[in-house]
Formats: sequence, structure tokens, C-alpha cells
Amino acid sequence: VGRPELDSRRHITALQDASLIRAPNGPLHAFRWKEQRFVFEITSTDTELLSRATAIFKAPAAEAHLEPDLSWHIDDAAGDAALLDVEYECLHFLLRNMPDSPAVHSALLSRDGKGVVIVGPSFAGKSTLATGLWRNGWSLLADDLAFLNPETRTAAPAPRRVSLRTESRPIVGEELWNEIQQTPSFVRTAKGLYFHPHEVTGEPRMRETAVSGIFFLARRGVEAEPAQASPLNPAKAALSLLPYAHNFRELPFIDGLARISPLASAIPSWDLGRGDLREMVKTVERHLG
Repeated sequence: VGRPELDSRRHITALQDASLIRAPNGPLHAFRWKEQRFVFEITSTDTELLSRATAIFKAPAAEAHLEPDLSWHIDDAAGDAALLDVEYECLHFLLRNMPDSPAVHSALLSRDGKGVVIVGPSFAGKSTLATGLWRNGWSLLADDLAFLNPETRTAAPAPRRVSLRTESRPIVGEELWNEIQQTPSFVRTAKGLYFHPHEVTGEPRMRETAVSGIFFLARRGVEAEPAQASPLNPAKAALSLLPYAHNFRELPFIDGLARISPLASAIPSWDLGRGDLREMVKTVERHLG
């Protein structure tokens, strides 16, 4: 999970105790929100920046009596770069503090109450397939990381905007590419766009979905037929998921495998061969019913 390329670290200070902050340039304002069971807070003298943070994080407001688990003070000269960094640091805080929910390097989409997790190494085509499904009526919840719940068989998207590289522009299409740039949370970087997909369609942000299937792209040692799906047994699925679970990789192998196996046993998984994008989309939809 890489740090965004707009670097604002000289403008942002992470503090465990927000009361240590002093605001020499004016009154201090705060935006406080909840992700999972944790409370986060941004303070700044820049009310426009905090208003933009509210639009970007789109999370339930934290109760006033709760103390933040992590706070950031942002200089009023920082702008969008600082908010990208807060997204990054918020995500890594969750990775360190949610040991029972595997945080899988994956894309996450949902339609009609069915969620699909797309797993694979960098440049395997996760973003391409996710974009193809999104264009075919699926809700794109995450392109990089999803928190999976083995007990409820649900998944929550990482609290981070989706990133589309410029190379994806032909797949997205000019009309949609331009629509993305009109959304409230959009920001351009040197490599592409950050945005919330639900803002394009005007739908509410989906914070959780049931998971109906997991698709692996370019699984090591596997040569799948183009745009064809082959089922994995639960043991292979668990072994294949474990290297992509960021917060499980530091555990002893047996412990990590034991934690992720119930998930692999409960949710069907397939290897999916890379091929024509339209055919790949059809294959995913056919197997999810």
C-alpha cells in the first residue's frame, strides 16, 4: 500500500494528543470521524480544508465525548496533498490495529448484494477488471485494499479514494474520465486521478458488502485459459490469500493460515485467466449468478 505521490509531510503533524496543538494564525477547528471502531481527527485553521476532508472521508461523525485514537494537525498551506497523506496514514493505522480482519491487497466491487474480491500481484490487471465491472453496473468500492470479515463473510473497503492511472483512460472512456474530474473528492496527481466512484453515480457510499466470490489473477504457477475461471479448493485458496493479507504476513505461518482458512472455506474462489476484458467481465458475472 504505497504512499501517494503528492508529498505534504512537511505540512502535517501526527499527534496522539491533539491538545498539544497550538494555532498561532487563528482559531483552531476540527473534523472528527470514525473508521471501523477507531476515532480520527484533523485540526486546522483552514475551514475550507476541513470542509474538503468531510467530503473525502464521508464517514460517520464521532461522538464528541470520544477521544481520538490518532490526530493530525494540517497547516493551511498544505491542501490536497496533506489529505492524501492522512488517507495513507489512517489506512496504515488500521492495518496495525485490526489483527482479526485480513486486510487483503485487492479490488472490491458489489452489485445486487453480491460482492467480488479481485486478488493478484501488481500489474496483473486488477484495476482493469475492476474498471470493466464498474462500467458494467457494479459499484467500485476499493481498488487497492479490503478488510474481510471471516465470521460475517463481508468486506469493507479501505478508507481511501480509488486511484486510476492515466493508462486506464482508454478503458474508462473520455466521457466518464471527464465526469470523474467534476466530482467533489477528485484530485489529480502526476500518475492519474484519485476520486470516490460513488460520486459519479450519485449513490451513497457503501461501507460494507457481502462477499460472494474471490477471483485470483496471475496466481503463481498457474496458467489459466484466457477469460476462463477454474475453481480452487479451500486449502489452495487460503494459501493463496495469505501472501496478500498485509496484517497477517507478520504472523507465524500456521497462525496466519488458521485465521484466514475459515474465510477461504466459506467463500468460493477461482483462478481467472487474463483475456478480452468483456469476456472476463462476463465470466465473473456468470460465476456469481
